[in-house]
Amino acid sequence: MDIALKRAYEPAVESDGYRLLVDRLWPRGVSRERARLDEWDRNLAPSNELRTWFGHDPARFDEFRRRYMVELEGQTERLRDLRRIAGQGRLTLVYAARDPEHNDAVVLADVLRRVETSFAGIGNTSDTMTPRPTVRALGVNHVALEVDSVDAALAWWGRFLSFELRGRRPTMAWIDLGDQFIALSEPRSQAADDSRHFGLVVDDKEALRAALRAADVDVPFQGSLRFRDPWGNNIEVVDYRDVQFTKSRTVLDAMGLGGLRKSADALDELRKKGLT
Repeated sequence: MDIALKRAYEPAVESDGYRLLVDRLWPRGVSRERARLDEWDRNLAPSNELRTWFGHDPARFDEFRRRYMVELEGQTERLRDLRRIAGQGRLTLVYAARDPEHNDAVVLADVLRRVETSFAGIGNTSDTMTPRPTVRALGVNHVALEVDSVDAALAWWGRFLSFELRGRRPTMAWIDLGDQFIALSEPRSQAADDSRHFGLVVDDKEALRAALRAADVDVPFQGSLRFRDPWGNNIEVVDYRDVQFTKSRTVLDAMGLGGLRKSADALDELRKKGLT
């Protein structure tokens, strides 16, 4: 989305795109010809009561923002329209205030950039703006596991996996996974995991299965590989070659795994997503 903010007293230019005045009052001394607006939407502006209470006092801006966002909850469809406009070209929110950081256009732009608007749920008959993040989830940086003893956990994990530590403290350790890590901490303060688990990617799932079985860890003979460590952490293991999860070639080389390649099925799944 391309959203810009501009004072009504600044010259209008072609690159402004769709110019929308978002104030309730027309800016003093500005003619219609000079404003060159595509639209003036008074209904989007803060109510007269809120505008008067705020009085452009920066000390009141946080509370003004909160109240104005509540008022915008009734503008679900209009906000959708503005997001569509901003998705097709530049949308410039025009305002009159002298302060470029504490005004209604700043709040409105933030709402448009950060949330999508939708009805609050099936069966709800009232129009409600439900915030939905527009920030894209990119991956998992780390997983934090609780154990009774970090020393014992490192010794246990070391029976089955080759790894290096990113850091170590008396009650914490960080197992390095290249560009990710597992954080171990003691003591354990929660019950053993049931269905909750995390997925650990390894370079050879079947070799790990064999090592776990040799150590009398309860794991299935074939198929999916899931087990609990002695402290109740539930771990599902997947083979790097068989999943879409991909590390960069630079990271793999640094980990000594430069020869690791994806299976045909995994490559096909990545290809369908346009990721190869």
